[in-house]
Amino acid sequence: MMNRRTTQDGKAPRAAVCAIGMAMAAALACLARGPSARAAGMLDFKQEWIPGIAVPRMTHQPNIDGIIDPAEWREAAAISGIANVGDNVLIPRPTVYYLAWDNGHLYLACRTYLRPGYKPAIYGGRADGLAYTFDDGMEFVWKPMGRNVVNRNAAYKFFVNCIGFKGDTCRLTLGQMFKDWNPKFRTAWRMTDPGTAPDGGRWWELEMSCTPEDFELKGDNRAGDEWRLMLGFNHIPGWMQARIPCLGSYFDDSGGGYPRAVLVEDTPAVKFLMEDLKNLATDGTASLRLSAFNPRKEDACIEISVDVAGVIQKGETLTVPAGSSAEWNLNQKLPADVSNGVASVKAVWAGRTLLSYTTFFRVGYEARMLAPVSPPDPNKFGWDVKFNPVKRLLMVSGDTWFFENPEDAKEMTWKVYQEGHPARAIAQGSSGKTVLWRFQDLVQLPELEEGKYVVEGVIAMKDGGKRGPMQATIEKKNEAREFASWWGKKFGNPDQIVPPFDPIRTGDAWQCWGRSYRLTSLGLPAAVVSQGRNVLAAPAKLVVRVAGEDHDVPLSEPIVVDAKDWRVSFKGQSRAAGLVFSAEGWMEQDGLVYVDLTYSPEQADPVTVENMRIEYPVVNEDADALVCIGPGGNFSSMTAMLIPPDRKGVLWSTLVTGKPGSRMARGNFYPTVWIGSERCGFLWWGDNDRGWFPEDDIPAHEVARAEAAAGGGPQPAVVLRNNIIGKPAVIAGP
Repeated sequence: MMNRRTTQDGKAPRAAVCAIGMAMAAALACLARGPSARAAGMLDFKQEWIPGIAVPRMTHQPNIDGIIDPAEWREAAAISGIANVGDNVLIPRPTVYYLAWDNGHLYLACRTYLRPGYKPAIYGGRADGLAYTFDDGMEFVWKPMGRNVVNRNAAYKFFVNCIGFKGDTCRLTLGQMFKDWNPKFRTAWRMTDPGTAPDGGRWWELEMSCTPEDFELKGDNRAGDEWRLMLGFNHIPGWMQARIPCLGSYFDDSGGGYPRAVLVEDTPAVKFLMEDLKNLATDGTASLRLSAFNPRKEDACIEISVDVAGVIQKGETLTVPAGSSAEWNLNQKLPADVSNGVASVKAVWAGRTLLSYTTFFRVGYEARMLAPVSPPDPNKFGWDVKFNPVKRLLMVSGDTWFFENPEDAKEMTWKVYQEGHPARAIAQGSSGKTVLWRFQDLVQLPELEEGKYVVEGVIAMKDGGKRGPMQATIEKKNEAREFASWWGKKFGNPDQIVPPFDPIRTGDAWQCWGRSYRLTSLGLPAAVVSQGRNVLAAPAKLVVRVAGEDHDVPLSEPIVVDAKDWRVSFKGQSRAAGLVFSAEGWMEQDGLVYVDLTYSPEQADPVTVENMRIEYPVVNEDADALVCIGPGGNFSSMTAMLIPPDRKGVLWSTLVTGKPGSRMARGNFYPTVWIGSERCGFLWWGDNDRGWFPEDDIPAHEVARAEAAAGGGPQPAVVLRNNIIGKPAVIAGP
């Protein structure tokens, strides 16, 4: 069955479809006809099949509110039909991308189908910067090729998940992933009401606006600019990475295998839509719609050609009235003996290709994606328990995201009891506030006897109902019996001298193998000497700004609490700017110094701190290089650089290594920074940013060359700065 319809604002439809010669359809047929072509996946996806789309210029910006309004997106082009990344075989879930541009923006909208009862799975990406491959959502690689491109080697990889958050934003260049790219896309999303999509389902919709600055371009977008766009969508449901068919990996378009998008103006906007559940991947129905909007002052004739497995072949001309829209529909089922093959669609106007699309298909492919969704158990919720038996730390987390209405959750209560004794709780607590849709609590348990313990949680709802209880089991082992092969033995015991290290010698300077330290009352180094070379140009200092004035916190000698050959423990205090500071820490035989620093108001009244930073001035002659390493074992972010020898001012910051690589919901904290040379260096490390006040636009760490030499030295020092507080913050307690 084939439907034809033309619409013209305020006027009755008029005939708009006329037959054209079959030469083009016959040419396409050779791509798909024959037994070998019908075995989808047996053919290599050909270079000439790479999709292309003409992206029209918009005269009116769409409202980025998550609602794909047909009137707002009338001037946009659209392409649909995503395929498994592994074999370019069409998946059954309808997904469409809309694209448009103006001088200062690229616009994208996406719509995908959700089965009744399905809610997008968002696990880690619940804040901007944290979206990743495990979330339901889009995955992109975009490579600008236009006249405003500065770095022609660069492409840009990023995620935008189903709640509009971006993440893992990377600049791909020279075979590396640089995570100092931090675009400011505007996004908005929604899910339509149940029943607004086929078979009782709903649509998920997202709109996004990007600027040239987001892609590090110089100047406005212009007609004729080309982009290579990998348009991917992950999962829904289970694991599935799919995209508009193309060649190449998720990280590389060096072979030119991504779909081509060319910015055009005064050109018909063609939308290619496959949004029916009866489609080539489900029951073999070639169901598609091509619509077009004509912005010109004269009618436009668009030549449409379709070939499905060499069996369904169509060639039509769609006449689109000036300033109006028209569409052409195809809804034809393949013969029963045709179950796979190649499908191609093309739209040409005035000799210019406005749309080209090719995919493999296989009837019945990935049928699970449209299978009925099992209703959630109303008594369950996501319950996560982590236990550190050494420190007896317990973290409990109750997830409300998958509730129909997460805001209806009121409070989570939890308790811990020995297995078999639910009435005798050894610890219990509650949390009345969700962060990123999770109730969470972190506590230290009392000393535990050997055995298994149940950690039980319940979420109370605002209507008086409850979810749960949910349970998890933790265990306190008998370490001596469980680890008898090494328990009580000296090997593996850190409380001993491990060759080649020497016993620590305390005094004016604390000395260990090849090094000596002079520490202050807050554990900050006043001096570090390595192999006879001074590492620091001057003592490290803690600076606090209150009421517009910087205060250097006075630092005296530390108090030794315990001194052993392999570890020296210390503590200390200081006061400045209305705050009291205390530190506890230790120095290890290998030279590691670990410090826990606490600060709080000296009096009962809160103190507004405008800035708090720690500065470590490294001797210039050994500040040759810098390394910063981020978290994550998959594609961790890292900076490894030579420090410019003659430059002053800021030389590097964690904004350069990149907020995306820090994997922080807020701020850009990195756990490791090293400055040094092949002779010696200074390594700073911190396991988290607890007690910091992180800001997205202020670096957690930065390195600068001082304007003047420290301590009367011959050259200005290179200073590593920890920005603990970067903007005014009210300190009311520890």
